[in-house]
Amino acid sequence: MACLFISYRRSCKDAVLATKAALEAAGVDVWLDLVAIDPLADFPARIRTGIAESHAALVWWSADYAESDICMQEFRLAWQHARRHSSDVAQRVWVLNPEPGGGHIFAGELNVSNFLTPPAPGGEASWAESLKNRLDALQPEGPLADERHSEAVPLIHGAPSSSREFTGRGAELMRIHSALFPPLVGAAAAGVAVQTHGLGGIGKTELAARYVNDFAIAYPAGVLWLNFAAWQPLQPASEADAQAAWLRALDAALQTAPALGRELTLDAEGKPRPAAEVRENLARHFGDAQSALVVLDNLPELSPLDVRRRILAFLAAPGPQGKTLVTTRDARPVDGYAALPLTLLAPDNALRLLARYRSEQATAEREAMAALVDAVSGHTQALVLLGERYREDAGGYPRALQHLREQGHLPRIEAIAASLRDELGDKARGIVAALSISFEPLTASAREVLGIASLCAPNSPIRDAMLFSAFQEYRSSGRDDVSFEDEFSAALRSLLRASLIERRGETDAVQVHPLVAQAAFMVPLTASGSAEVDEALLASEKAVLRVTLSETLLERFLPKSTAKATQLDLTRDAV
Repeated sequence: MACLFISYRRSCKDAVLATKAALEAAGVDVWLDLVAIDPLADFPARIRTGIAESHAALVWWSADYAESDICMQEFRLAWQHARRHSSDVAQRVWVLNPEPGGGHIFAGELNVSNFLTPPAPGGEASWAESLKNRLDALQPEGPLADERHSEAVPLIHGAPSSSREFTGRGAELMRIHSALFPPLVGAAAAGVAVQTHGLGGIGKTELAARYVNDFAIAYPAGVLWLNFAAWQPLQPASEADAQAAWLRALDAALQTAPALGRELTLDAEGKPRPAAEVRENLARHFGDAQSALVVLDNLPELSPLDVRRRILAFLAAPGPQGKTLVTTRDARPVDGYAALPLTLLAPDNALRLLARYRSEQATAEREAMAALVDAVSGHTQALVLLGERYREDAGGYPRALQHLREQGHLPRIEAIAASLRDELGDKARGIVAALSISFEPLTASAREVLGIASLCAPNSPIRDAMLFSAFQEYRSSGRDDVSFEDEFSAALRSLLRASLIERRGETDAVQVHPLVAQAAFMVPLTASGSAEVDEALLASEKAVLRVTLSETLLERFLPKSTAKATQLDLTRDAV
């Protein structure tokens, strides 16, 4: 017997149960979850299994459907299974619209012409029989998880792995996909672009990385991730400078595909091609028959606007089926781009994120967790740092809340928060206090390693070997008879454990978040109590580390383009 999974909000339970009864009377096996879901728990395994074992998913997309992250995860998981079977997702994912209008639905490729409506009074039997016939036709191909004839996984170049801390954002993921794949037919659905923007540290890059992780199969021609974190554009912006930054980002993205890199960027004599020619080669590589995605991550603010338009036209995905996703802090609209303002995490999702670090204590500490979420306004990076800091702490989140409030009233923290208010928003003080708390337990060695990493380009791979050589040089003052390898290893472990640095798919390299890098030199190694002395300590520390992280050292361990980008990052605000 064919099985149908129904995804719905509890607000529609009565109507869904009536539909379930009609379907079962027609001979359909219906998988419907009636068990209450703990709002602090992760996605239930029973639901994952239910979707996998069903032949199709019926999504009861009520006006409040997208407000539930669990519902959006159900939809996304069903979409992934269906898309691996066929590019025609509508064969297996059926959207039912119980509302008079359709403006509340954003379901990607699923066209409004495919949407179902609930059965009319008296027509339940014929409605259910029609769905049974559609469902029976799917039985020969097996359930959703039976991907015997699955489509090939596209090549992905340069994209970071999705963070294990990623929580929520189900609606945002589908809004991105719906903007890139509007429910239209033909060429009008091609060549579209999305611009996500928002405050620093709220997860723009993480959202894009999760989108690539979950939706890459929609781009058979491939996915290209270009990281512009190290690019500090000229003012006014220059098209030549932008094209040079694009070539560096492309070179870094293709480090794991050197043959493709040479094919795109070098001529027959091995000489570098002009940027425009490289872009033409990239367009030919993607082709014009299948969709390709280019992610422009950490795109800086570009002015004036007319130059910005020309630069973005060059940076965007080439070819008629190219689609572009931009992450940036710049909220100014871009012609031809669908804007997606990224807000702070919703309270339920923020609580779920904190609960991951202290799952056994989460229920008892929920009040303190809610206060922490409010104190940092659901800021993702701050919540991750607090979660790691108090994961094993006996005082747990109540102690974290007390500590956060104490830190927030320190003059030094207030001064830093004031300087970052435009970047972090109204709750800057709580966010800065969370950063400060995460720095407190670090040893001097860990602070020094973090300082070195923070001078490199953020959100870009930094080789362990380079960090160690810089740390060794910094500590030994040029002596080669003393090794600090053990101290370095311990420091690196503590930074990784605190999530102040992270590994993103590479075992020999780490990355530092831009906000952490920015804050690393705002709080000195030793708190003096004097803002003037603190500033002097910070300037001295930063200057010494800059000398240590020399150009020779960079070029020894980093690809040529990355070393150049990192060196540019080092010099942009030299002390």
